[in-house]
Amino acid sequence: MTMNPKSNNLLTDHLYDRTCRLIGADALERIRKASVLVAGLGGVGGYIVENLVRAGVGTIGLCDYDRIEASNFNRQILATAETDGMAKTAAAVRRCRSVNPDVRLHAHDIKINEKTIEELNVDAYDCIADAIDDVPAKILLIQTAVMHGRRIVSAMGCGAKMDPFRFRIAPIEESHTCPLAKAVRKELRTLGISGVPVLFSDEKPGEAGRVDGCGATPSISYMPAIAGSMIAGQILLDLIG
Repeated sequence: MTMNPKSNNLLTDHLYDRTCRLIGADALERIRKASVLVAGLGGVGGYIVENLVRAGVGTIGLCDYDRIEASNFNRQILATAETDGMAKTAAAVRRCRSVNPDVRLHAHDIKINEKTIEELNVDAYDCIADAIDDVPAKILLIQTAVMHGRRIVSAMGCGAKMDPFRFRIAPIEESHTCPLAKAVRKELRTLGISGVPVLFSDEKPGEAGRVDGCGATPSISYMPAIAGSMIAGQILLDLIG
């Protein structure tokens, strides 16, 4: 679903003045003309979207099939009392509009699989941010991006980790320690895909300890925020060139 903006000239007023002073008018214009797809709007994905819209990206694709619930509140920027129970795509649209009413949004309230991947129209975007937890969906999105020659930055695991200084972005072949990265490496190797940039942590899951009897993956507020901000930063640097 395409959400057309209601222009109020924010892009030409003061919204991105500080950004323009940092990177220059030409670089800001490249960002404004860019389109980025964010797949997965949870802890990491929500912060990717937040940073992209605040940096001035002109078109953002938003993909998630889930709804916001109470267990999201400790780490997901889209999760608030006002958005509880709302589709994550709808919450993301609301959040983006509250920052920049002029941003162009494409909302895809779908689970990525072989039947739905074409709905994303991946080749229409300049870059893709992958913040999906599901391995098959993750692999399919990466494979599709590579097939269309689109740059993709993929998030590996953030759960059960606490050290923010152990995140890094590197080609998938250089990732280690992270169980999700191991699974992704194996699948991509089988497909003959290499060189995909991923964000991963070399902290062992659970290294910092966990609550006995906690069935869900432990998490803390700042880890997805930092991971999402790093991925958004990498994408913005790529767009600036």
